[in-house]
Amino acid sequence: MCSKEEQLSMPRKRDFRQRAHNNPLTDNTFNHPESSDHLSLSEIYPKFLLINEKVEFLDIGCGYGGLLFNISEKYSQKLMMGMEIRSKVHEYTVQKVKSLQSAGTHKNISFVRTNAMKYLPFYFKKGQVLTKYINKVIKNICFIS
Repeated sequence: MCSKEEQLSMPRKRDFRQRAHNNPLTDNTFNHPESSDHLSLSEIYPKFLLINEKVEFLDIGCGYGGLLFNISEKYSQKLMMGMEIRSKVHEYTVQKVKSLQSAGTHKNISFVRTNAMKYLPFYFKKGQVLTKYINKVIKNICFIS
């Protein structure tokens, strides 16, 4: 655990405001792995001891990450990933994760800035994700291997 002086300050949403929508069909280029085999989870989750090395919870269009931040403590041994296309919103989630991780919590979540419509197969193998949330809708989809 870090002392209060060493802990990062919690970011504020008001400092990360952005337009509500970003066109996923634009030709923005995002850094992404060559394939799901080339995804290094130890880089994405540097503070988590990788036991099963498999992301099991995925939140597509995670926004400010409220869903993952709320369930990460309950499922602390499951890796969770949020995908967001908007740059400022992604910056907020990354700073918030760093702040919480410096306090010793939320080591099992990470956020990636990407276009899930184009690049989702580059992150996951078939049957890998246990539960997927799309734009925080109530319905969740379970993939069966």
